[in-house]
Amino acid sequence: TRVLFAGASTFMQLASLGVPALMIKFFPYYNDRLGKKENDFLFLSLIIPIIGFVIISGLLFVFRDSAMALYEKKSPLFSQYFDLLFIFSFFYLIYRILETYASIIFKNVVPAFIREIGIRAFHLLLIVLFVYAIIGFDWFIKAYVVSYFLGLLLLIAYIIYLKRWHIAASLSNVTRKIKKPVAGYGSFLYGGGILIILAENIDTMLIAGISGLQGTAVFAVASYISTIIQVPQKSMNTVVAPMVAQAWKNKDLEKIRTLYRKTAVTQLCISIFIFLCIWLNIDLLFSFLPPIYAEGKWIIFLMGTARIIDQGMGINGELLNTSKYWRVSFLADVILIACTIPLNYFLIKEFGIMGSAIAYFIAYGVFNVFRFWFVWSCFGLQPFSPKQIWPLLLGAMVFFASGYLPVWDHILLSLLF
Repeated sequence: TRVLFAGASTFMQLASLGVPALMIKFFPYYNDRLGKKENDFLFLSLIIPIIGFVIISGLLFVFRDSAMALYEKKSPLFSQYFDLLFIFSFFYLIYRILETYASIIFKNVVPAFIREIGIRAFHLLLIVLFVYAIIGFDWFIKAYVVSYFLGLLLLIAYIIYLKRWHIAASLSNVTRKIKKPVAGYGSFLYGGGILIILAENIDTMLIAGISGLQGTAVFAVASYISTIIQVPQKSMNTVVAPMVAQAWKNKDLEKIRTLYRKTAVTQLCISIFIFLCIWLNIDLLFSFLPPIYAEGKWIIFLMGTARIIDQGMGINGELLNTSKYWRVSFLADVILIACTIPLNYFLIKEFGIMGSAIAYFIAYGVFNVFRFWFVWSCFGLQPFSPKQIWPLLLGAMVFFASGYLPVWDHILLSLLF
């Protein structure tokens, strides 16, 4: 499932043709100048990715046998279910487009709940049914793929309920006027989005190809645990990105400065808290799993630390993407992938799955330092304030004080304590 999702994420990014970034950047122009009946924003946001999906599907189908051959030896199960990638990717693509649409009309709570709770709860149900042999593995995988279709139906129903489902098929005056800047912006952001999604999934794909699905499973569990730290950041960025885009349009630099600093200190507090909840209980958490998964302990530490640093930097990515220097965001993505692919390849070969965590830590460190430096030098904006000292000090105190806490005989009590 981890490899399947990584493949679908990469497919989705290729097929989207940069539309999610375009939606955030240009929605204020459509919203301010067009009424509901002539607003072609949602129509274009859906039809362009669908065209992209048809193109990418055709290319992938042509090279299908070559792609399957890469995994046939080490990960034959992925080759067996390779064709499900097309269906999964389509559902995931349309879901992400509509989720972005919901966020730019400031209705992101329900979509976030569907993604983070609803779909995951459905996955949990499937796991229970599989564990108790109510369904076989084949049905489990097929139902896993369908999960994003169910989420998509709920999301469409929610947008219709909000009375924001407006499909105007004819091109508006706004589209005709801004098509050139949209094309230029979209092409750069599209390339950058592909690089980002490759950077996020290349570790899984390389581990599956080099170490096999067992190593991928261990890395996936460790990665998922550390990803919990990132969930609040994704939700916050979904809310803040349209606000930053509107502030750039209004030339409101002070509002951007406020958002930059507030998101940095808030994300730092939350990420340290979640990281401590995980790390202080890490041995207890792994006691629930087979012994082999304990190999992921220091993967969680490195990836978790990298995610704390990333969140402590605030919304530098969203700030760049919606500014006049959006091309620099593409350059930052090039730097990220230029670090990620060679580091992953050589470090996985040398250190196994731990090498991927080391590569992640180094690559995202360089990536964040570059974006921070550029925002500071060009706009005079930086995310740091004296308030950020307190969560760091409090986190350090809790970390060292926890060593003096008694260990209970009952695992669940120890976790809670």
